[in-house]
Amino acid sequence: MSEPRGPLTILGVGNVLRRDDGVGVHVVREIERLVERGEAMLPPGTAIVDGGLSGLGLSPIVAAARALVIVDAAAIPGPPGSVAVVDGDQVRSRAGRLAPGASDGVGELVDAARLTGTLPTAFSLVCIRPAETGPGPDLTDPVRASLGAAVLATLHEARRLDERTSALATSAAPDGRDLVGASA
Repeated sequence: MSEPRGPLTILGVGNVLRRDDGVGVHVVREIERLVERGEAMLPPGTAIVDGGLSGLGLSPIVAAARALVIVDAAAIPGPPGSVAVVDGDQVRSRAGRLAPGASDGVGELVDAARLTGTLPTAFSLVCIRPAETGPGPDLTDPVRASLGAAVLATLHEARRLDERTSALATSAAPDGRDLVGASA
C-alpha cells in the first residue's frame, strides 16, 4: 500500500535523447524552475522527480507516494502537442490492455505497483502527444509550444490530488479507522 502520509509525487518520464519522448522530463524540469523562481506554488511536501528511463526502478518512489501524477509522451487523440489528463482508474482497461495515454513503460510501472499493493489510490497521467520520437535532444515545435499547457495541467492535477488525499487523511483516526459519519 502507498504511504498515506508520504509526498504527493510528480513524476516525469521519458528519454530526452529521443526528441518528444522526453517531454515528461521537460515538464517536471520546467515546474522545478517555476517553483524555484516563485512563479508556481505546489502543495507542501510535493516531490518532483525526473524519472527519465528508470522504469521499474521507480517502484520505491511510487510506493512512497500518497498521490502520484505521471507525465509522459503518449499516443493520445489530436495533433502533436495535444495534452490530456487520464485518471489513474482509466490507465488500464478491464481487458488489461493499455488505455489511451498509457505508454508501455508506465503501464509496467503501474501494473507492478498494483500487483504489490503499492499504487496510490489517487494518481493521474498527464499525456502529451509527440510529433517525433527519433534521435535528437530537442523537442519538436508543436510539443515545445504545448509545454506551458502541460505544466498547467500537471499543476492543476497535483492540486486536485492533494485536496483529495488531504481530505482522506483528515477523515481517518490515528489508528487508521475511518471517521466519516462517526459520532462522539
